[in-house]
Amino acid sequence: TSDVPSGIPHSHVKGSLRRPVSFHRPSPPPQLKMHDMKARATGQLTINSEGNVATEKFSIAATSDVLSGGSLTLTVRPGFKPSLNAKDVQASNLLGAGNYADLADVSDFDINIAKGGVDVVGQNCDLQLDLQNVGKGGKNRLTIKTNVEQVGDVSVTLSQAGYTDRSKNDKVAKANEAKVNVNLNKFASEANADLTASVDYEIASQDAAVNVGYKNGDVSVKLKSARSGAGDLSHKVNLNYAIEGVDAGLEINDKLSGKITVSKDGFTLEVPVSKDGGVDHKNAKLEKSWSMELA
Repeated sequence: TSDVPSGIPHSHVKGSLRRPVSFHRPSPPPQLKMHDMKARATGQLTINSEGNVATEKFSIAATSDVLSGGSLTLTVRPGFKPSLNAKDVQASNLLGAGNYADLADVSDFDINIAKGGVDVVGQNCDLQLDLQNVGKGGKNRLTIKTNVEQVGDVSVTLSQAGYTDRSKNDKVAKANEAKVNVNLNKFASEANADLTASVDYEIASQDAAVNVGYKNGDVSVKLKSARSGAGDLSHKVNLNYAIEGVDAGLEINDKLSGKITVSKDGFTLEVPVSKDGGVDHKNAKLEKSWSMELA
């Protein structure tokens, strides 16, 4: 017997009773979204009191989304940094055409991989891996951030000896470090809504620090009290006043030395000061930070 209803020609339903064959295609591997990549060039020029100009920082960073909500950033630092000697122009590196070839030297580059919302032993964490100076065998750092309900934000930073913290004036880790930072704003705000507080503890060296901040209108104050593993104490105070786009700051330590800074529109004038030497205008410098979107 036929399953085809009467009155319908077999030619019209040929193959219609066959079950279609389905194939399971594996999910494509994660890919860099090149069309969504963002690139930015940043740099910093420094002019000292003698009029010499130097490029202290110059880098190009490209960022793309990866890993379902994560990001990958490649930062390249070309080998050529222009400089100008005001007293001896011949000593500048702007005149030698061969020096410009170092722009093609991109062996100094960093890779940053960040991923949020990662489950680590039941705790929701943000992970960030910094692979530094990859082309020159540099050192790495892993940062784990999470929120502990009873305390607040907690971060653990694991750095290899020799790692350069570019966000802290290129401070270099002298040894392998395992640092814990605990944000105590939850408790500080209960005392005063304008207060902030945090503590740092480095497990290997047993160095510890307490950071307290206060901001009211255009005035802000930061105090850092540190204790080394050997028991030595040190203190540093930062005062800042902002008005009509101009930031004026004073940083002073417990030995009464530090610096005065005045900043506006990317320009920063920095003048060292000390108890014995007063204002050291000979070592004053003017810095200009710039950035440019490339893509």
